[in-house]
Amino acid sequence: ISYCFFFKQNTAYAFCLSLVCLDMCIRVSLYISYEPCYAIGSGNIPSREKLVTVFNYLKENYNYPLLYGGSVSKDTIEQLKDIPYLEGVLLGKASLRIEDIKEFIKKL
Repeated sequence: ISYCFFFKQNTAYAFCLSLVCLDMCIRVSLYISYEPCYAIGSGNIPSREKLVTVFNYLKENYNYPLLYGGSVSKDTIEQLKDIPYLEGVLLGKASLRIEDIKEFIKKL
């Protein structure tokens, strides 16, 4: 289930919030994924400050594991590794090339 939310802080921006339900060993787990619309496929990810703000808000208000998606690649994973409360990432087109996946895993 995906939702797009539009917020206005100094400037208007939008992001998509995906709620992914997975059935794992008879237990249902909920993950919240933050995926800014402008980051999808663009190669650009939000600033560290923006990500910290979003993930702090999500963790304080929803006690679920948090994921990030949107231009995650071997080139951007370093910027995401130390974001508080970020527990995983979603790979889009970066998952299509095995060599990129190998490099990605090495950087984890």
